[in-house]
Amino acid sequence: MIANVKARFSKGALMPIEPLDLEEGAEVTLRIVNVASANPDSPSSQQPEEDRSADTGTHPVIAMIDRLRAEIPELEQETAPTDGAKNYKHYLYGFPKEE
Repeated sequence: MIANVKARFSKGALMPIEPLDLEEGAEVTLRIVNVASANPDSPSSQQPEEDRSADTGTHPVIAMIDRLRAEIPELEQETAPTDGAKNYKHYLYGFPKEE
């Protein structure tokens, strides 16, 4: 099961805001996204892109790629093709793959 669930951090624990379809004791993997920092109206996200990347020491484009990569589930990253640049016509339009 893959689901996006909102939760609230309270007293040292994450508490789901909505019911979960999980058995008691089930193990899950969490990806934490702070809603306040992801909200474009929040004060921290209104500073210019170059200012935000200056904190990490990376170029704004690289920082953007890192944020996008973090949003892709790990399983999908492992099964994604590695020849996308060479065989983009195959993946987009169904042309035969180049070797």
